[in-house]
Amino acid sequence: IYYNNTLFIYAYKISWQQHEPAAITIPSKMSPATPRHGPSFRRRALPEEEEWPSSSSPSAAASASGSASAPTIAPTIASTIASTALSKGKKTTSDDIFRRKNCIDHFLLMLLLLALAAVAYQELRIREHRTSHNHHPLQNLHGTTLPRHDKSSSSSQTTPPPQFSVDILSIGSLHRLPLLQAQNLTMATHLSVRRFFHVTEDDDADPLCHVRLTLDHVYNISRFCRSRPRGLSRVFYTMRGYYSRWKGLKNRENAAGWMCAQVRPLSGLWKAYKHYAKHRETEGLPDYLLIVDDDTYFNMELFQRTFDPNYYGSDENNNNNKNKHNNNDNETNGKDYGHFDNVVVKDSNINSYYAGCLVRWPVKQLNNTFAYGGYGSILSKGTLMNLFRPLHCDFPGASSAPTLDIASHTLRHPDNTADDRAICRRLSENNVGEKRYFRNGWNLVQLMYAYVNSEKFVNVDEWTTGFCMHSDWVLGYFANYYNVSRHVEEAYYKDVAHARIEPYKGSELYAHPGKGFCKQDKEKGCRPDSEICHRVSQEWMMNETERWRVKYPTKFRNVTANDSTL
Repeated sequence: IYYNNTLFIYAYKISWQQHEPAAITIPSKMSPATPRHGPSFRRRALPEEEEWPSSSSPSAAASASGSASAPTIAPTIASTIASTALSKGKKTTSDDIFRRKNCIDHFLLMLLLLALAAVAYQELRIREHRTSHNHHPLQNLHGTTLPRHDKSSSSSQTTPPPQFSVDILSIGSLHRLPLLQAQNLTMATHLSVRRFFHVTEDDDADPLCHVRLTLDHVYNISRFCRSRPRGLSRVFYTMRGYYSRWKGLKNRENAAGWMCAQVRPLSGLWKAYKHYAKHRETEGLPDYLLIVDDDTYFNMELFQRTFDPNYYGSDENNNNNKNKHNNNDNETNGKDYGHFDNVVVKDSNINSYYAGCLVRWPVKQLNNTFAYGGYGSILSKGTLMNLFRPLHCDFPGASSAPTLDIASHTLRHPDNTADDRAICRRLSENNVGEKRYFRNGWNLVQLMYAYVNSEKFVNVDEWTTGFCMHSDWVLGYFANYYNVSRHVEEAYYKDVAHARIEPYKGSELYAHPGKGFCKQDKEKGCRPDSEICHRVSQEWMMNETERWRVKYPTKFRNVTANDSTL
């Protein structure tokens, strides 16, 4: 502000100097030292010098004090007024000079206030700009915005809607790294994707399993799991009959690698959990976590349209996308999925679990639904909070363990005692032999990770309980039987308490060939603009993403060299 006013006064003096008829003379009693800035003025004695007030007068005293406190501005103004009077041939008294000086002081004060108002307005514009470009608002695990510790933050500022965020967890292999890289260069470049997790053999509890496991081990594992004693629970007894037979396993291209990979989705969930625990104060949980295979493709633009409650809030999205979405154009394969919008919960704080392709077993046999792994699992923030919530059960053998708490005991209800009792009752049933691994203070992710890794595949000859579940069954069992997600909306399953996984937009595999996205398999079945596709190549992912990047360039991040590095 001082700099701006100095420039104004400098220009003001130049303007007066250009119009002065002759050199200006200031009485010696009123003239201070020559200013350091601005034009210089030559001094010449005036005939009226003896008529100026003496230093003992109040006006002279005020002038002297003013020149002492402001040696640059006041004399310049006085000289300017004097030159004006002389140019008109009038005799100027001291009262006239100081009267005019007061007017100029008021004028400068107005300029100062205007400058302050301009600075305040500019600061407000800067704050609004920072707020509107906040792509990743910091949230804690309960969905409230954390303080940004930004000097530009203001308590009176209106908080914009939180940015929709998705994290992707891809289950891959060291032998198929190009697929993981393709996902990172395609799906993960959409603006809704916050973080891309990936897991390979290096992330398993036994990273050398695929090297040490032989076909003999695979045969013994299949025989052990399919010939379990009949004293098991109904759940485990039914699963035993569906476990992979040796006849099918020996014909697999890499049977040992497939067997070792059955623990990998839980290794990935464990990896994501540790990341969230480490960064719980600064990053928080995403709105949704996608768990997919490395050869699975999700169209993230269509995904955001379905789940983001604020997607159609902007004029750009309203004009470009909403009409197309409702008119059943080729971006939804010519099919109307709009009637599923009332089924898909758009509040990520509600514990919901959707399967890209839901596999159903007959209810009369056992309602053990699970997500066909290749088509992905969609876990909301509320579901993640249930998975990460520490559990405390008082039953014999439940020893204590250190608690790594990243979710509060209180989720959406003020009292979670009833939920804890229901989970502890389920744990005491020991349906799949999980009870022996539980420690007080653990959450379900820790329990699942211990369950699948405590007895290694290479030690099958020493197994007592072993691990006799396919990877899809594990997450499906704990989600259904431990109330991780809300109950399904279908009235047919209203009496089935453990029906907790919903088919995404009606995609269900009960009898071949399946419905919805369950038919989007391999490149022949994956048409352009498909929302979910399984068993696709990296070239298909790149081509499909490029098509959408051309249509909606502002919805994707620019690909950098770091994006190609996992």
